[in-house]
Amino acid sequence: MIDLDHFKRINDEMGHHIGDKLLQQLVLRLKSCIRPTDTLARMGGDEFVLLLPEVDVMEVLAIANRIFSALKTPINVTAKALHINAGIGFSFYPEHGQSMTDLLRCADQAMYMVKKQGRNGYKIYEHDMDTKIVHRANMEQELYRALENNGFVLHYQPKIDLATGTMLGVEALLRLPFK
Repeated sequence: MIDLDHFKRINDEMGHHIGDKLLQQLVLRLKSCIRPTDTLARMGGDEFVLLLPEVDVMEVLAIANRIFSALKTPINVTAKALHINAGIGFSFYPEHGQSMTDLLRCADQAMYMVKKQGRNGYKIYEHDMDTKIVHRANMEQELYRALENNGFVLHYQPKIDLATGTMLGVEALLRLPFK
């Protein structure tokens, strides 16, 4: 799974026609990085899927490196050269899933981890990513419930000068008590 970084900004600032031209040139570059037996498909927007039959981890990493090398060169669609970065997530059959849906979900989770860690990189899916994503989703739900039900508790904590004992100010702390 390949997702372009900040593609929406290009569409918003330069127009969708420029974004479309950029995608067309990007597809040509991506195709030059893969084998004739591989398949490149656009999922929508700025998201692409690569199907790489009969590859091992080393081949996948080589393809990822070729993609990043190809993206280092700016793409000229106007008088301005556009620099493109991407996050890539990989999953493997049968280790990460038996169905296309499962494999796409795993690759998407790996790509999400790349985005979370600063973008412009790649990651191979690991099973503990499921746990992290479920934990994050649960935490978000707890935060929404706390907002709706006034579940946060406000505490003030004084800041004291240890040498003189005088209060310098206060910190306001907003806490979510866990049950």
